[in-house]
Amino acid sequence: IKSSAASDVYKRQDPETAGKDCFSLAEPAEGAYGVNEEADGETPAGFDVQEVLVPVDQVADIRVTNGNTGTVFMVGTQEEKAQILEAYAGLDIRPEEDLQQRIGYSYRIQLLDADGNVLQTVTPYKDAVTLDGEIYDGSRNQTTTALLLAVSAAREG
Repeated sequence: IKSSAASDVYKRQDPETAGKDCFSLAEPAEGAYGVNEEADGETPAGFDVQEVLVPVDQVADIRVTNGNTGTVFMVGTQEEKAQILEAYAGLDIRPEEDLQQRIGYSYRIQLLDADGNVLQTVTPYKDAVTLDGEIYDGSRNQTTTALLLAVSAAREG
């Protein structure tokens, strides 16, 4: 059913609540979580993913926060650190103005330098990632999911 709202959002009506003053779920607009591409399918002009990522050779340690339990720990093994940093360095992300900030997370990581200073705070989602609070679209491929899986496999050191 097409909404009369100016935004022309499609709404789904539950037959049990039809006609009542009830909450209805809006279908995500096509492309709302999609990739922000130029007409020729290329990366948006002026965006270089390497400019928003910290060089991995500067990262000495990784602090993980489990958003479900609140547990905070340092990644234990060099192998786990290497897997996370490989997934991080391989992120294929794009800025996307229509992408909404997320509330809550499964895991958040903080990339630390040798002195323990936070270089960057990274929150991976299956289709996006936030870097120091800025959200980027990762739905083009599986790179944000790969980072999320690498972080979820990490254990306390």
